[in-house]
Amino acid sequence: MNEKYADLTIVGLHDADGSFENNLSPRVGKSYGLKQRISFSQKTSNSDVIAKVYEAIGEDPNVTYATRTVRKDSEGNEINESKGVFNITSPGGQKLLAIFEKNPPLAPGKFRDYLIFLKICSFKETREFEELNSISFSSKLKNFDRDKIGLISCIWLMYHNAQSFKYSAAEREMRAGEMNDKITQLNPLQEELALGLDLGKSCLGLIEEKQKNHEITLENNLKLHNDYMVGMFIGDGWFFIYIKIDPDKPKIKIVVALNIIQSTDCIQLLNAFQTTFDGKGAIVADSAKKAAYVYKLEGVKNCVQYVIPLFNQYKFSSTKQKQYDLFREVVLLLNEKKHLTPEGLDKVIELAYKFSALSQGSRTVTIEEQKNLAALYFKKRNNN
Repeated sequence: MNEKYADLTIVGLHDADGSFENNLSPRVGKSYGLKQRISFSQKTSNSDVIAKVYEAIGEDPNVTYATRTVRKDSEGNEINESKGVFNITSPGGQKLLAIFEKNPPLAPGKFRDYLIFLKICSFKETREFEELNSISFSSKLKNFDRDKIGLISCIWLMYHNAQSFKYSAAEREMRAGEMNDKITQLNPLQEELALGLDLGKSCLGLIEEKQKNHEITLENNLKLHNDYMVGMFIGDGWFFIYIKIDPDKPKIKIVVALNIIQSTDCIQLLNAFQTTFDGKGAIVADSAKKAAYVYKLEGVKNCVQYVIPLFNQYKFSSTKQKQYDLFREVVLLLNEKKHLTPEGLDKVIELAYKFSALSQGSRTVTIEEQKNLAALYFKKRNNN
């Protein structure tokens, strides 16, 4: 059983709940510097996930309150988050860069952000965009400030990351204002502004071309590594147990499933999940989010054949491990048809409600009411 996150597990976790952060900061005088960080986010209750990232790259695994933040979701609800933040100049940041160099992100949106991150990283190291030496740009440079032109391009790139597609019209307008303010602070000449924007757009065009090729690769029967799938599941996945008992018919319906969610721009990654699981499962629009899709691998047979053999190889964070242990026990009981006996169905109900207590979901029927329905079901079935 893997106790320590492998490189691909880190990549999968970052694809789910990580960010490549680029920030422009003023220096003494009129110059500007670039700060770049790689971050991982989890709900504070799952802060041990972040701790395991620190452990995997040989850093102090303690997640302090300094890394904990409160943000609001799209509906204004407060979310307590734990963040692991690694400046790329730090030993941990350098180790993460090396991991991504060998194993680039697979989620298309995160792949786009990674390419933007690398482009800005390259400028940060050399204070130069190599594209400025091309014929199309070199003839226009004259005595203009090359560093300023490069910074304008960096600003353009950092404001056209994957997240930019998900903003509302009002948010995009606000972001455009922020971008223009940063560019204005550089006080460029009109020619420098035009060259910087053209350069940024040219670089972004090449990045989007690579992103499109990457999406085609994901759609073309790519199979995912187990380590990566587990990392993605830790960040963007959940188990599901549904119980419906109708004593009048009489009928029992119990559904077990593995779910992975991705935004619309990363739906190709869900195709790769489906390919990896031999084409089983379905990709459906998420009812709770307008711009997201969910890959669902549903059914006892699929869970026994694919989910349990995969997840038995890994040790998860505390909450996820408890959820998995309960989910697995339910699946195995269902596979053995134990739910077709009064004692077995009561056991499944108890496990399912323990599972729900560890997840965000809630049940409209209490455990006592569910057990009463089960008793009525068997009484009705036996009378028939």
